[in-house]
Amino acid sequence: MPFRSPHRALLAVVVTKLLLGAEPSNAQAQSADVASSLFQQARTKMEAGDFKAACPLLDESFRQDPKPGTLFTLANCRDREGKLAAASGRYGEYIRTVDAMAQAQERKRHAERRQIAEKRLQELEKEVPTLKLVWLGGFPAAVKVRIDELELSTATLGLPLPLPFDPGEHIVKIRRPGYPEFSRRLELKKGTTVEVDLSTWDGAKSGNDSQSGASGSSENDAVAGSRGSGRKKVGGVLLGLGGAGVAFGGIMGTLAVLEKQTVTERCNGPQGLTCDKEGFAAVDKMRSYALPSTIGFIAGGVLAATGLVLVLTAPANSPPKTARLKLDVQIAPGRTFVGIDGTF
Repeated sequence: MPFRSPHRALLAVVVTKLLLGAEPSNAQAQSADVASSLFQQARTKMEAGDFKAACPLLDESFRQDPKPGTLFTLANCRDREGKLAAASGRYGEYIRTVDAMAQAQERKRHAERRQIAEKRLQELEKEVPTLKLVWLGGFPAAVKVRIDELELSTATLGLPLPLPFDPGEHIVKIRRPGYPEFSRRLELKKGTTVEVDLSTWDGAKSGNDSQSGASGSSENDAVAGSRGSGRKKVGGVLLGLGGAGVAFGGIMGTLAVLEKQTVTERCNGPQGLTCDKEGFAAVDKMRSYALPSTIGFIAGGVLAATGLVLVLTAPANSPPKTARLKLDVQIAPGRTFVGIDGTF
């Protein structure tokens, strides 16, 4: 049986503990070195005004070695980048970190920067736009809302507090089990609070119990709505054209009446055919005005009536058709024919 010295065994235990204890220290030292390098690179880019490249470097530097000074610089970088919501969050985190410091000397060292952070945070609270999402009757079960890269669950959506976002355009997507996904763009302006009822959005109430049924129903509703909307648009255009035609007819008719007064004054005889030079000119003008007036009234009335019928009778599930319109005007001695033909 081999003899093992107790001193040798004790030495082995001590060496093992030292080695195990050295591993975390080495890892921490490596992280600190990486963080310092990233911080210096970020400072260089900030001095050059390239905040878009600098801020991610500071993010990683703080992750590697979470120093309060790095956190303050990161908040300042996001602020100068224009990411007001992120800057607001980082300033607040920095203030809480300083306030939680156990040593008074350490808090004193950060006192000036804390004052700057607190002042800027108060300013940002007035500048950062906020978005509050609601759903009439409460959010449905298992609904998920994604705003850009941020996904919110039902529990989060039920909170009464609005969420801070940067000014500008944001994409809001809504997903529910058994329903098709739908989205919308939102524009948030600086210093505003926007409350949006998602239940009023197109697609919020579409769908069936199954995913396949939901997709089919949504597509059919969308197509039907598009057809009905298109037919109503055609009707609205015809109403506008009809109104313009009637107005034109009225103007021409007024001019014809004015010329008729001149004919009455300048023409006489059994049939009013004995006129002077001005009288004959007035007769020609009266006839030139009377014909367009008649056409305007008739065509305008037909167009307006057709447009009104299209608007009032456009079905939600009408078959797809391409609207075509043909207006036919025929003028003959003593007669004017106006016809309208088309498919809607």
